Amino acid sequence: MARKGVQDLSLKFSFDDLPHLPGPALFSCAELVSLRLEKCDMPPGFPGFPNLERLYLVGVTLPYARAGTQLEHLILASENLAVLELSNLGTMDGAVVVDPWAIRAPNLRELSVTMPMGVDFGCRITEALPKLEDAYISFDCVFGTQEFLDAFQNISTVNKLCFMVAEIKAVGMT
Repeated sequence: MARKGVQDLSLKFSFDDLPHLPGPALFSCAELVSLRLEKCDMPPGFPGFPNLERLYLVGVTLPYARAGTQLEHLILASENLAVLELSNLGTMDGAVVVDPWAIRAPNLRELSVTMPMGVDFGCRITEALPKLEDAYISFDCVFGTQEFLDAFQNISTVNKLCFMVAEIKAVGMT
């Protein structure tokens, strides 16, 4: 694929009990501009894509310790990254405690982060995203925390913000 100069790649796997790991050929595609991975495991130890402008990770599992840190480095190494979607990422063996990692992408214009109720895959917005225009944020698991407040302070440049929180019905509480 690298020799062909592939610039746009989308891989979607089916959910079953088999682990799905993209092959090493994918990670030699330095010309990639857009990458969409769905329902697979994030492989360890790849440096990133210098020309990447759009990254979509949907239902991707981070199946090893410090995988979030590697994802942080992948995002940071993609200097032209303008669109980022992180949706329903999984952690190593469904770990409850995860290492926090940050989205650091100074040229990011569109951001979508979905962490459904009770699932914290460690993603934080710890630095300003000065060019951010559109944001869709669902941080149910960190709602009301300092990380939540920091995220909103660091996306203050947005023109369009969609914020989602799952409705929690407390039974027996007044």
